[in-house]
Amino acid sequence: MNTLKLNHVHRTIGLAAIGALALAGCGTGGGGSSSESSSETSICKKEASDKTTIDSAPKVEWKERVNGVKAPESKEFGPEKVNGDKVPSCFEHSPEGALLASTNYISAIMSTDKDYIIKVFKQQGNDRAKSDKTINHLNNVGTSEEERNKFRGKIQVAGYKVTEYSKDRAKIGVILSYDGQQDYLKLTPAIEWQDSDWKLAVDSGDKSTLSSDDVKSSDEFTKWGPNVSEGSSS
Repeated sequence: MNTLKLNHVHRTIGLAAIGALALAGCGTGGGGSSSESSSETSICKKEASDKTTIDSAPKVEWKERVNGVKAPESKEFGPEKVNGDKVPSCFEHSPEGALLASTNYISAIMSTDKDYIIKVFKQQGNDRAKSDKTINHLNNVGTSEEERNKFRGKIQVAGYKVTEYSKDRAKIGVILSYDGQQDYLKLTPAIEWQDSDWKLAVDSGDKSTLSSDDVKSSDEFTKWGPNVSEGSSS
């Protein structure tokens, strides 16, 4: 990717990402109700997996959400539900479920659509992420429609790497490509298991709630995305 173009993409997504997730020190607010299904057979109600990593790229379908961004869906790993606001919920309690949750939440950030990002945080954030202070902060993120149109359908997931995983918390780095180019932007959100689902985590004092980095090579990542044949069914 052209360096100037990469910087532009990084700045555009990064402003939304940093504004959305790097909110260390936010006060606690109301947790709200969980959005997972009440069925005992729901994906997010299954017993937690003992695995700590992902053996191979999960087979998923890539569905368009907002601003041309595609997010992964799987009948095995989730999300079991995508509501009328296009907010995903109910992911499997496993490394694969954590990957799909992370990628779905990153897809919201990739849209750079403020209203959509706020909906995702209100419905799928942990207690701190749902706080009034956090939501008010999100009013400052997002980009103009003209800016979003420049990137419509051009920024897509290209791979992942498990950085940290336990039954309570996970960090999985997801790399994004611009228009099929070979330079990447990596986003690594923190998520935690709360109310029988993987939630976006915003923690007081945690300066690494989100990391955002330029990546020159995908060699250390498992290739996976809507434009990658392995791990995709559409």
